[in-house]
Amino acid sequence: MSSSEVRAAVPGDGGSTQTLQTFMDEIFRALRRPEQRRWAQAYLWALIHGAGKKTPRTMALAKPLPPAAAHGLHRFINASPWDWNPVRHRLAREVAARTAPQAWTVAELIIPKRGEHSVGVHRRVDPATGRTVNCQRALVFFLASGGQCYPVDWSLVLGGAWDSDRERRRRARIPGSEAGRTPADHVTAYAAEAAAHPGL
Repeated sequence: MSSSEVRAAVPGDGGSTQTLQTFMDEIFRALRRPEQRRWAQAYLWALIHGAGKKTPRTMALAKPLPPAAAHGLHRFINASPWDWNPVRHRLAREVAARTAPQAWTVAELIIPKRGEHSVGVHRRVDPATGRTVNCQRALVFFLASGGQCYPVDWSLVLGGAWDSDRERRRRARIPGSEAGRTPADHVTAYAAEAAAHPGL
């Protein structure tokens, strides 16, 4: 299935659907290749409208995407080399333009996982439950305004074998710049990024 067929399948007329299409056009304009923009839009559409676990196969079942979209979604998510920083910058600017930023906050997110093959998966005590879980650990940077918090940046926190096992890092295509980064390093980078954009 071609990316243009996917774009044609994602509705773009009327009400909130048109608003979503306009939002996706703006946010993903930073992607250089047209097929990446189309797959990014299909991916976001499927995240919002798909039910259950968000795998490429189940996401492709989100109407009106055809099941053949699973392969393209898989390639976009796992194999397409695209720089997410411009997309995240556009997202932060879009949020800031629509609300009055009052504060920034960071939250830790524990993402339970069944297997051990997803990047960053390790055993860890979940502070919310006190149980040891197999999980990924992420930090999310939020722009707070009024009673709402909007996620505008996020990153996995790697550690243990994910910092020291070169073969594991190579297979997962983890950049060398991600080695040894502590949660404090991530928070400092978030703050520097926000300070570099006066509009935020």
